[in-house]
Amino acid sequence: MQLEKFISFVSNGLVNAASQLLQSFSLVLISLIVVPTQGIEFWGKFVSAIILPGLLIQLVSGGNTSYLLRKFSFHPQQIKQEWQENYTTRLIVYALLALVLIISIPIETSLKFSILFWATGNFLYQPFLILIIFKRKFFLSLCLEIISLAPTLTYIYFNTASLNELLIVTGISSYSKTILASFFFREIAFNKIKVSWRPSIFVEAFPFFTLSMIGILASRVGLYLAVFLLPDRELGIYQLINSFFSNLQIMAFFFIQPFMKHMYRMSSKKMRIIANKMFAFGSIFLLPGTGLIWLLLELYFKLDISLALLIAGYLMGLPYYYYAIYMNRITENSERMIIRISLISIVTNLVLSFVLINAMEVLGALLANAITQWGLLVFHFFYNEQSKSTQISKV
Repeated sequence: MQLEKFISFVSNGLVNAASQLLQSFSLVLISLIVVPTQGIEFWGKFVSAIILPGLLIQLVSGGNTSYLLRKFSFHPQQIKQEWQENYTTRLIVYALLALVLIISIPIETSLKFSILFWATGNFLYQPFLILIIFKRKFFLSLCLEIISLAPTLTYIYFNTASLNELLIVTGISSYSKTILASFFFREIAFNKIKVSWRPSIFVEAFPFFTLSMIGILASRVGLYLAVFLLPDRELGIYQLINSFFSNLQIMAFFFIQPFMKHMYRMSSKKMRIIANKMFAFGSIFLLPGTGLIWLLLELYFKLDISLALLIAGYLMGLPYYYYAIYMNRITENSERMIIRISLISIVTNLVLSFVLINAMEVLGALLANAITQWGLLVFHFFYNEQSKSTQISKV
């Protein structure tokens, strides 16, 4: 029985990790087809088109998953009501903000509608993620990603897509996931549908929203600024390099997952040992990863990538392997500290990005991220060393 539980735990974890990785790599997979056929400048235009709508989706959906997960855990008998109220309330807010954004963007009308189509498809699928997590339907999530992404990649491969067409096609991928998820969760999504307007959910979910948005801004603030400061070609190059190294960086989370169950009972000394080992592992693991990125960019994408860009990407990805275990151990004592240091890192990254992008373009954007990441590493090193000393003095 214990063996069966263990196998189930491991298999669920692997399927969930595969689903999340596929979700994270979806843009990378699309770029593998688009860039060689349409060019890096076209890819930069696509990134520019989706960056603000993507931020809008995160703003309206921010903290949604963590907020509902707590609600469902405490009130499992009210899942349908809570989910529908949350969905319809956020949908109304999204519709109003999307309308304002589309009206205010000074671009041609056809492109506005394509962007709106893409954004709405992505937004409609977001609320189903909490049902997948709560119901532990990780295999379903993986299937949805594959079923929706495979036809999209096939279509793009065999058709020369304009910017409008690429937005529509990738938007359809999200609508297909939404339709399939609606079918599997129809007892919640379609059982006595009631359109509700309860704005108080934004007040209740604000702590979760704050942590969610801080995390998003901390990882993407450089990209948001690059959209306004870099030409389309350079923006496309930066997005590719940043995306590749960010995905290598995120993989640190999967490596520390086996320790997460016991993190809150670990001593400071044990935490430091794991952090040091993860850093040593990351420094080695990122080397072949960097080599693979170089091969893709140089040989596949046909881009002239300097050694300095690769070194900057490597330095950007490495620090998280050290402080990931500290960032994922959120206690009542550390929550405010994590919020404060994250806010400081966002502002620091914003200032550095503005200065360095203007001075060195793509290299400057990567260096700004790298400097910010190493600043976080130094902070966690000394902060947790100080915490350790305090604990010893109390003993």
